[in-house]
Amino acid sequence: MASSTDESESDPATVTVSKKGQVTIVKAVREAVGIEPGEEVFVSVENGRVVIEPVPTLEQLRGIHTREDAEPGDILAKSREMDREEREREDAEMGALLERHGDDE
Repeated sequence: MASSTDESESDPATVTVSKKGQVTIVKAVREAVGIEPGEEVFVSVENGRVVIEPVPTLEQLRGIHTREDAEPGDILAKSREMDREEREREDAEMGALLERHGDDE
């Protein structure tokens, strides 16, 4: 998996869901988050939105649980904190998009 620290935004893109339920992630979005062909992604639903994010590589996860001072639940707590930060960032991005494009609903 390519690692991307670029937090740039991309404009929303319209894609079509195939008969098999597949969609193509447009190049600009793949590049913005570092998704390479053949890599796996997590797909989930959060607050009624489809979320697609890269699966971390073993290299990126190396050492996450090997700290001598680690307590049970540290990894889960860190993961939840990272998720919360990501949700906050996404909410801010959504607010910025709505400001730029208006709320069509």
